[in-house]
Amino acid sequence: MFRNDLSGQQIDNYELVSRISRGGMAIIYKAIQKPSGRVVALKLLDLNASGEQREEHVRRFRREAEIITRLEHMNILPIYGYGIHENEYAYIAMRLAGGGSLAEQLVRQPLSVDRAIEIFLQVASALGAAHAQGIIHRDIKPSNVLLDETANAYLTDFGLATFTDFATRLTASNALIGTPAYVSPEMILSQTATRRSDVYGLGVLLHHMIAGAPPFHYSGSNIAELLKQHINQPPPPLRTIAPNVPVELEAIVLRALAKDPDMRYADACEMARAVQALPIG
Repeated sequence: MFRNDLSGQQIDNYELVSRISRGGMAIIYKAIQKPSGRVVALKLLDLNASGEQREEHVRRFRREAEIITRLEHMNILPIYGYGIHENEYAYIAMRLAGGGSLAEQLVRQPLSVDRAIEIFLQVASALGAAHAQGIIHRDIKPSNVLLDETANAYLTDFGLATFTDFATRLTASNALIGTPAYVSPEMILSQTATRRSDVYGLGVLLHHMIAGAPPFHYSGSNIAELLKQHINQPPPPLRTIAPNVPVELEAIVLRALAKDPDMRYADACEMARAVQALPIG
């Protein structure tokens, strides 16, 4: 998969300029759309996988494009086009956000409470728009939050998203959906993801931004231990790590991280309203 740098090559009417980032499935390039000259981010998926895996990847890619197309929100990057190039690459062209990812920022240092809340509210607003249309993201994490040059945040990567009335899984049978450090207990247990599953992801995200790390950790490759923590272990109160955090904000994060989905906020908008009502700022 992507053995060589594709910079300088042409994918349909997009000229690849330079590689921006690489994930588990896809790679993102800065590209120029011809003939307009518009600079875009081009997300590429190599289709040289085996038959069943290839079909799943293409399904997921198309689902992401279709979902983003129907979502119009200031904190969701719009797409300019998508397709399959010479049966070799699937691609999605979207607006280029030049500020890197939230994950890259968090590698350097935690965020202030004010900045974490600012980013949280933008991400929650985008997620709330998705929830209003019956869309569950299922993979909220820092690398799926992009920043522009003026530090606005954008929720990206709807490749694992699903609809509340569409229960078919987009991954192989018994495969874990989501990212281990951010996945909700019910998703680990192969139960249906709901808006409250995304709320759990928002809780992990907010904790990570302020504390500098997710609430649950594992050493080496012991992912099973991490998943058990999500299911059984209470999350550490945020103030034990960051004493300057308001008590009310700590309570919001702990509610979002409740093991029982019914104990969490109903959706991203309800959690955002609780944060907006905090006596800080």
